[in-house]
Amino acid sequence: MNAAIRLRVGILGVGSIGRTLAAALDAKRIDADLVAIADQDEQRAESVAAALTTRPRVVSLHELVQRADLVVEAASQNALLDFVPKAFAAGRDMLIMSVGGLLGHEDWFRQASEKGCRIYVPSGAIAGLDGIKSASMGYLQSAVLTSRKPIAALRGTKYVVDNNVPLDTFHEETVIFEGTAEEAARAFPTTSNVAASLRLAVDRTVPVCVRVVAVPGEARMCMRFAYRESSGVCPWMWRTSPRKIIRALPSWRLSRRSLRWRILRGRCG
Repeated sequence: MNAAIRLRVGILGVGSIGRTLAAALDAKRIDADLVAIADQDEQRAESVAAALTTRPRVVSLHELVQRADLVVEAASQNALLDFVPKAFAAGRDMLIMSVGGLLGHEDWFRQASEKGCRIYVPSGAIAGLDGIKSASMGYLQSAVLTSRKPIAALRGTKYVVDNNVPLDTFHEETVIFEGTAEEAARAFPTTSNVAASLRLAVDRTVPVCVRVVAVPGEARMCMRFAYRESSGVCPWMWRTSPRKIIRALPSWRLSRRSLRWRILRGRCG
């Protein structure tokens, strides 16, 4: 009998992204079942579970990876240090939302290959990430991602606090950070997923520069990606503005033979 087996999904982290994914699964917008959730704030997790029709169980991280076929991290970069090893130990595929936490952990990708596990990364705000990856194989010299952020979005961020950046004195667009994607992931751990996804997509020999621009009077974030080819020209530039809540939701189908995956890329606006 070739009846499809529904995929069991577990979510770590029930902040805004985790709740959005849980609601999508609960509403059957994704062909899979939400079987469990986990969060360091158990009371918050219980509240989220109670609001869902399917009433997923609130469990520990250890039990989460045991119950699910695919485990979703929607917590934080720091959470990956415990999440990834436990997922590997259980032989689970992973969908990582805190992409910046993957940088500097090439060993995780080697382990995934050795154990037959998959690490999935959503395309986020960058359209055509697969195309960028293909183009980087021998054609790109460099890539630059410019993130234009409202003053309100920068308040309280790690980099701004650690460096005492005087945001209230800015009256025009001001570059407050320029560095590698790895440095950006450390400086802005909660808002560097696009930079991290770009770093993971392009060839390791291609330098990726990230600029963060503080924009007084701006109401939403906007990202601009540019690259330089070996010919010295820069033919394409893409502008995107990511939604406050990630709209790139995955759709899965698990049959008896294989797991087929695709990412539904949300339009930015």
